[in-house]
Amino acid sequence: MDERLRTAMIRTGISAGDLARCCGVDVKTAERWISPGRVPHRSHRWAAARRLGSEESYLWPEARRPAGRRVEAAASELVRLYPDRASVPRETWLRLTSEVTANASPPRSACKPSTGKTPGKLPSS
Repeated sequence: MDERLRTAMIRTGISAGDLARCCGVDVKTAERWISPGRVPHRSHRWAAARRLGSEESYLWPEARRPAGRRVEAAASELVRLYPDRASVPRETWLRLTSEVTANASPPRSACKPSTGKTPGKLPSS
């Protein structure tokens, strides 16, 4: 049984039905949240925590992803890490710049086509 959720509900006098109405779910769904290992959807956790006057992380500490998984996910996106730009091998810089050059589209001119007039000067009379 989720003692933290149950205690917060008793402390505030909120029933499973009240909590279900607040979160927009069925009463049975709210009752299941009291069971161990049942974690509501994030938006329902926020609504329930707000209604109970508690922190979401206190009511459902298991809802937070373990730090180890975050580190693994971040590391999987890195190919190689260098302490500074000077530590990157020359060959890597050359390969990266050639890839960018090969994939780059032609530069677009930020200027309007010339009209032959000098900007800022009044026509001579």
